[in-house]
Amino acid sequence: MARMQMRSVLKKKLFLALFLIPGVCLQPCFSQRSDTSRIKNLAYRIRDNKTTKKLISSITRKRQDTLFNIKSDELYRPYEGKIIRKIIIERIGFEKNVIDTVHSIRSFVTGAANHLHSESKEWIVRQNLFIKEGSPLNSYRVSDNERYLRDLDFILDSRIFVKPIPTTKDSVDLIVITRDVFSLGGSFTPASFTKNRFQIYDDNLAGLGQRLQFNGVFDDARKPHFGYEWLYRKNNLMGSFVNVTLDYSLIATSIYGAENESSYSLQLARALFMPYTRWAGGLTLSHNKSVNVYQYADTVFQQYRYNIQDYWLGYSFGHKTKLKESRENRNRKFVAVRGYEQLYSQKPTVKMSTSDQLFYHNRTSLLAQVSFFRQDFYKTRYVLGFGRTEDIPYGYRLSFTGGW
Repeated sequence: MARMQMRSVLKKKLFLALFLIPGVCLQPCFSQRSDTSRIKNLAYRIRDNKTTKKLISSITRKRQDTLFNIKSDELYRPYEGKIIRKIIIERIGFEKNVIDTVHSIRSFVTGAANHLHSESKEWIVRQNLFIKEGSPLNSYRVSDNERYLRDLDFILDSRIFVKPIPTTKDSVDLIVITRDVFSLGGSFTPASFTKNRFQIYDDNLAGLGQRLQFNGVFDDARKPHFGYEWLYRKNNLMGSFVNVTLDYSLIATSIYGAENESSYSLQLARALFMPYTRWAGGLTLSHNKSVNVYQYADTVFQQYRYNIQDYWLGYSFGHKTKLKESRENRNRKFVAVRGYEQLYSQKPTVKMSTSDQLFYHNRTSLLAQVSFFRQDFYKTRYVLGFGRTEDIPYGYRLSFTGGW
């Protein structure tokens, strides 16, 4: 009986212990969880705050495109030989980038830039394409065209994406996305209180791929005090990939003459802008004369006039591989010739040293060159710049040059 009573008492004590101990433990545990939830709620409110979001977005960036640090043509190889049905041109503003065209960064600066800037015309971008609708897709040519667009003075970045067509397996569409350089710019270079230079330019005048540049110099020692220079350049004249430059200057300098010069010149240039370009060449025609803007004495000032003619022409050739893809062999040969002539119609009459007299001799040069080369590219970022798509070349070049 005594044992039974003792067991009953122990059960009651054990029951009270089991009941009270959790109560004692639950109080601090509940308090701790309550504090934790309050801290979490505070953290969520801070995170969701607009100011915090702007701060975080300004110092962080999601990795939106992992298709970098690869060979430029690698992305297009799965579509090799498929017919290009349509080429779609998309031009984006300064609030977006070609890697992620969905998200945009809108601010007063981007808004002002879009308002002041003349966007490249769609037909200008299309004129700089050497991939054509209705032709088979060549991975090398597509990647070369993407790179060529990025190298234009008025385009900051470009990408070409392949869009498969669900209804057919033998054709694709190409989407060409470009973002312009902010074309307006200038500089001011003071040499002293009485002498300074400045420059104003538009790299994409009226969105037509043409550059207009004005250089000026103010020097109190000059007469007249102000001198200037105009330059006009048209990219890819009429789709010929020939760049035309016209220049008129009252502040020119010469590597041969020591005086300030006035000059006007015409330049035509067609570069070897892609490895399978056949023809390249150029010409420069220039007329120069010295102008005594610093009022030197006749016994000191070197009065002269000369004309320059500079011509060159090159031809590139190679052969296609016998692979099924018929992709072009990137190993190339290039043969070029150049003729240069500088003729003086008036030479200085002042006394000069023998070394100075050598500057004012007529010059005629003939050169020839044979080159063996191959050039490919890796597509990457953050090597030479900050954020824009970059093309790192690799390959080889061996040249032999000779002439008279």
